[in-house]
Amino acid sequence: MKYLLSTGAKANRGLEHAIIKGHAEVLKILLNTGIDVNEEYDGDDKPLHLAAEYGQTEIMKLLIRAGANINVKADGDTPMERSIEKGQLKSVKLLVESGVTINGLKKEDDTPLQLAVEKGEKDIIQFLLNSHANVNATDWQANTPLHYASASLNIEVMQMLLKAGANVNAKDDGGSTPLHLYFTKGKLANPLCRRNGILM
Repeated sequence: MKYLLSTGAKANRGLEHAIIKGHAEVLKILLNTGIDVNEEYDGDDKPLHLAAEYGQTEIMKLLIRAGANINVKADGDTPMERSIEKGQLKSVKLLVESGVTINGLKKEDDTPLQLAVEKGEKDIIQFLLNSHANVNATDWQANTPLHYASASLNIEVMQMLLKAGANVNAKDDGGSTPLHLYFTKGKLANPLCRRNGILM
């Protein structure tokens, strides 16, 4: 690696390889050359996003210690969003432990919990709930995580959210509750109906 750098090879190529393969010692050499851990490489990605995507938590720790921004967006995603999209529970755990914003950077942003529900990542959902994610947070159309789970007919996730205190009467911008969404899919909304006291 030192030879490649001395001959003028692009550091970002070595950086990408080190991250994907989990080569911590190579990354340390690159960090010692003064690379910017928050700079986009290969067009629109950032090192921490790539490490999160591949579940390389030791690499993530090195990048975070070197000053990587844990909440920054690249190609439309934060490192947390990238972790959830790829089902990387280890990456999610490390980001939460590192102080990532767990309930969205802006009010209109989807929260990590909403994204995990949309993806059906049950282990990540449970971890986020245990980490005190807002179970009733809304997106830009006032959808809660329970709206997402109901629309996808995911009963197991619906039950997880209800147990965590999800509001079954929350309305989106169109006036629909999670129960309405579930019924529009042609299913009997048993978990929601029991919570609402509706007999089926």
